[in-house]
Amino acid sequence: MPVKEEWRDIPGYGGWYQISTEGRIRSFRKGHGEKDTRAETPKLMTPRLLRNIKSSSACLRIRLVDVNGNQVFRYMATLMADTWIGPRPPGYNVCIKNNNPEDVRLSNLCIMKRSDITRLKTIGPKTIRRKLPVVKIDKFLEVVDAYPSARQAALASGIPPNTLKDYCNRKVKRTVFAPDGYIYCWDDSRIIWATLRRAMQELDELGLRYNNPFTGRYFDLPQDDDLDIDSNELWWTQALALAEGQLQKDCGVMP
Repeated sequence: MPVKEEWRDIPGYGGWYQISTEGRIRSFRKGHGEKDTRAETPKLMTPRLLRNIKSSSACLRIRLVDVNGNQVFRYMATLMADTWIGPRPPGYNVCIKNNNPEDVRLSNLCIMKRSDITRLKTIGPKTIRRKLPVVKIDKFLEVVDAYPSARQAALASGIPPNTLKDYCNRKVKRTVFAPDGYIYCWDDSRIIWATLRRAMQELDELGLRYNNPFTGRYFDLPQDDDLDIDSNELWWTQALALAEGQLQKDCGVMP
């Protein structure tokens, strides 16, 4: 089921700009020379990815015009938090859950202490993923269970923890299916969809049926071709014809 995108005015800009729950931004200002004229149809804006070579970091930035007519640069993650989450307590900043600076959807943002964000960036994204829950998916591509951590998933499945983490991190190149026949992956939307695409390729090669998570259809595979068989040649058809002939003969009815 597709996610419903909602729009809301960015506070402090007089209703000229709106930002959506999917991290998109649009403007009601007309072109140059008509900055104070409101357009009937808003125009989508394109933020730029700003990279910092010294700190090896990146973030999305957008150029806006404030109520005084001055051009200002704002970070998309901050605009999302100001619009949809609200004021942040002192010492808290916006954190992107999957560590992807271009993914500023509301569902991918959270508010954390600055010290915790710095610690997570220092230890790297692999350690962040270890803190994510783990979902268990069967061969019909249906989620059948979830665990608060990789350790709990390993205890429940009997798979060694390091082996299960390798499947969650997609380090096992030959297959996405663990030794017990299930798929284990981190509870992150991007990771889940990428894992499901790879699982569909494997199941297609094996000729197995599955529930297509992208279309919502049950057993979304081509149906088998009809067999080219003459029904009159089937033994049960001939037997039925002989029985009807014998019945007519016993009743005195000539065919």
